[in-house]
Amino acid sequence: MIALLFTIALAAAPPSAMVGTWTLDVAASSDVAPVLEKLGIPGFLGKAAGSSTQTVAIVGERLVVAVDGSLGDRTETVDLSGAEPVIGSFFGYEFRVVPRLVGDTIVAAGTIRIDGKDQLFVSRRSVSGSVMTVDTTIGTGADEVTLRRVFRKVG
Repeated sequence: MIALLFTIALAAAPPSAMVGTWTLDVAASSDVAPVLEKLGIPGFLGKAAGSSTQTVAIVGERLVVAVDGSLGDRTETVDLSGAEPVIGSFFGYEFRVVPRLVGDTIVAAGTIRIDGKDQLFVSRRSVSGSVMTVDTTIGTGADEVTLRRVFRKVG
C-alpha cells in the first residue's frame, strides 16, 4: 500500500468550493501508464499505481492529499506557500514548483528532473460542482504527457 500524504500551504486560501474531502474516481481518471512510461517505471507498476485511491482535504490554507495503493507506504509533507520554489517527489522523481492561485485554480509550475534533464512540470487543481480535477503535465510538445485525476466530493 502507498500511504502518501501531501500538505500544501498556499499564500491565499483556496476557493471555498475546494474545501472538503475528495476521493479519486479511478474510472473517470486517465491511465497513469503513459506518465510512468515517460519516467521509465515498469508497466506492471502502472497498473498498481492506477488502482490507488486518493483522499483530498482542504482545511483553511492547507491542502492535504492522502494516497493509498499497492506500491508501498510513503508519507510526504510539502509546504507550497508560493514564496520560494518547493522541492518534492512525483513517483520518485524530484520536482521544483512554485504554486499560485490563478482565479479558482491552484497552479504549481516548475520542473521535474528525468534522466538528469529538467523538463516542464505543471499541476492544475480546479473544482466544478462536486468534481475536482488535477491535471499534471510533464514535458512539452510531442514529448508532453498529461495525467488527469478526477475526484468526487464525499464530505
